[in-house]
Amino acid sequence: MLALDLDPARVAHDVHDGAVRHRHDRDGGLAGAGCQAEVLGELVARCGGQVLVDVSPGGGRHVFVLFSTPLPWRELRDLCRAIALQFPAVDPAPMCSLGGQISPPGSRHKSGGWRLLTTPLGQARATVEQPNGPGVWLALLAEFAAELRAVERAAESQAADQGFTELDDAGIPWLSQLGGRAPLGGELERVARTGRWDRSRYPGRSEARMAVLAAAAGRGWQLADVLAAVAAGAWTGFPGLYERRSEPGRMDRLLAAEWPTAAQRHSGAAGPRV
Repeated sequence: MLALDLDPARVAHDVHDGAVRHRHDRDGGLAGAGCQAEVLGELVARCGGQVLVDVSPGGGRHVFVLFSTPLPWRELRDLCRAIALQFPAVDPAPMCSLGGQISPPGSRHKSGGWRLLTTPLGQARATVEQPNGPGVWLALLAEFAAELRAVERAAESQAADQGFTELDDAGIPWLSQLGGRAPLGGELERVARTGRWDRSRYPGRSEARMAVLAAAAGRGWQLADVLAAVAAGAWTGFPGLYERRSEPGRMDRLLAAEWPTAAQRHSGAAGPRV
């Protein structure tokens, strides 16, 4: 699912909507968010698809584009970022991490009241029962091809500025090493394998797991290698360094965000062999 969060606050009151629809909204940002949600729905319709739309008591909109088969999260994220370049009301944050959240139609709004479905009920039911197929996805990629290239260039530029030597196949930064990936040192390998750490060196779980990630990044590991080590059972203790009873799935939410920080610690050098 592509979840587009249109926030009225992101649209300046003195900005015309010419890039979206050739008119100026009297109510500034609020009308701009509604206008952009409407145009987004029309754009998806031209691509052969359909959307669900809701409105909050404050005038924000959510536009949901459902697909019939699972799609890679990173590709959904990049398409959302591309859409935000053309539709300034779109806040890409909910799509930019594995733990991103967005409230559905019918949910209570934090300011009071409820998010109201604006798509007619029969159409909404059909949209859920018959999600968009792969042709709609391909048409959206073609529609935002220029913006997707801009997103890719921005990611590459950011990686270069931060000293990352490569982007992996998923566009995630990593530090390639001559001779390939090297194993972790004994101490941090034990931390990843057992979930126990030397508290005289690392005060808490956060410091221990960042030490493991920084060491892995400095030795030429990719984020995919870390995930593979966890999935294969080689790093059985590592997920425990994220666990918090009140936050299930915390590693899924935080790991992708922490990896660039860990890699940046070793940018421009192989890093210490800890």
